[in-house]
Amino acid sequence: MFAAPAFGQKAQVEFQTTREGELFEIEASAAIEASVSDAWQVLTDYDRLAEFIPGVSESRVMSRQGPRAVIELRGEVNWLFFTFPMHVRLAIDEFPHERIESTAIGGNFRQMHGVYFLRAIPGGIELRYEGTFTPDFSVPPLIGTLLMRNRLEKRFRALVREIERRRAPVPDAR
Repeated sequence: MFAAPAFGQKAQVEFQTTREGELFEIEASAAIEASVSDAWQVLTDYDRLAEFIPGVSESRVMSRQGPRAVIELRGEVNWLFFTFPMHVRLAIDEFPHERIESTAIGGNFRQMHGVYFLRAIPGGIELRYEGTFTPDFSVPPLIGTLLMRNRLEKRFRALVREIERRRAPVPDAR
């Protein structure tokens, strides 16, 4: 269980990646000094994800009907001499201010599913992510697993930083 960081401190982030064959599982969470509304605004800013998520070069909404959207992401994951292209089309279901579920419906992943959960806690929010994916490209066993973990953690931390950056100012208590 998280407590929000003391005022003005960076978010506390926990991140875990496991791999079973070609399937990757991710669990990430952060206690952030921000409101659920602040976080929701960043999480659903699909057209601007490429501006603050490392390795994402293009992000755009393909269609939207109420709380359902289809988005497309393009980019790459690179580390040392390894480069893995990333292209995914995601079907998104939004449950306002509670969770966002996404499932790959195209691109170079055989399977991808993830859920962002938002929960108010004293002094801020807890942002939690749970997801699985199986890439359509070969990922070397040891180095590839370390690479994926490193890149995915950087992306989650970048998302948290953007929430912190955009959060609404706390009213002066005078």
